[in-house]
Amino acid sequence: DSPTSRAMFPKNDFEGLAYFDETTKKLAVVNRMYYVCRTYDFSDEKNPKLLKCYRMKSPSNVPVYWKGKLLIPGGYAGLLMEISDK
Repeated sequence: DSPTSRAMFPKNDFEGLAYFDETTKKLAVVNRMYYVCRTYDFSDEKNPKLLKCYRMKSPSNVPVYWKGKLLIPGGYAGLLMEISDK
């Protein structure tokens, strides 16, 4: 159960492939087996917040942040990009 093995083959839907954006202090964790992506806000390190939980229709790969937006390589679903709610 190395960290790499747990990321690639998670045992629950909270584990997975992670990416932390230093600029926005956001963390994205994609779970390929359960088709879930969760985003967290760590701007207050003592009180991190769950921002969103996305349910996807296909396995995804390592997420990244680009210009403050979450990008997820979505396999056959293509490149998934977060849009703002505003």
